[in-house]
Amino acid sequence: MTSTVAGATPAPSSPAAMRSVVAVVTGYYQAIVTRNYRKAFGYLAPGATGPDGRPLTLASFLRLAQMLDGTGGPVTRFSIGAVPSGVVMTLYRVRYGPYHAHLRMVRMRRTWAISSVDRI
Repeated sequence: MTSTVAGATPAPSSPAAMRSVVAVVTGYYQAIVTRNYRKAFGYLAPGATGPDGRPLTLASFLRLAQMLDGTGGPVTRFSIGAVPSGVVMTLYRVRYGPYHAHLRMVRMRRTWAISSVDRI
């Protein structure tokens, strides 16, 4: 289930704004690949929701990341696809192989942040 933070705006349509979104998502997943989950959490908007639709706290985010690494292995690489309603990531875990994650973005002053993820 994917929900959004109150006041979330749709993903940008301009090329410059899309580059900004891609930079945020790339930074987030680079932190995931290096297992720097505290840094990855910093890319989330306040009140961002996780796979169960509940707001993610640092503690719940760390538990989720460790659980997924334990069952599927760590994320080893990723690719990005942007759609009008958000970002679709193709992720690769050692034991799962490729799968998709869907991210919704929210405008936060002069930058973008991740407002919800259905998988990390």
